[in-house]
Amino acid sequence: MRRKAIKWILLGLFAAVSIVWLMADHDYMALAAGRKPSFTPLVSHLGDGGTVEYYGFGYTVSLMHSEMMSPTGTIYQVGPRLSYWLLGVGRDGTRIKHEQE
Repeated sequence: MRRKAIKWILLGLFAAVSIVWLMADHDYMALAAGRKPSFTPLVSHLGDGGTVEYYGFGYTVSLMHSEMMSPTGTIYQVGPRLSYWLLGVGRDGTRIKHEQE
């Protein structure tokens, strides 16, 4: 009986992680294609040049548009970014653009 319970707990945990992974990947791909994410109820606009963060269940999808000043000119970081809250991993599709002054 105990072995059967452990099996069902592990199966449920695997299913939950798989569902969160699929939702996060879907939202990341939507941002990369220029659409709004589907599974993110909370939205935060950051004051760093236009970055928008979307918070889903267990992950954050960001549409980066931040600018930083450097001695060589302005550096823009643009594109989607996915980070998971607990695992410390994610996807980073941002690219760096340099603008010479």
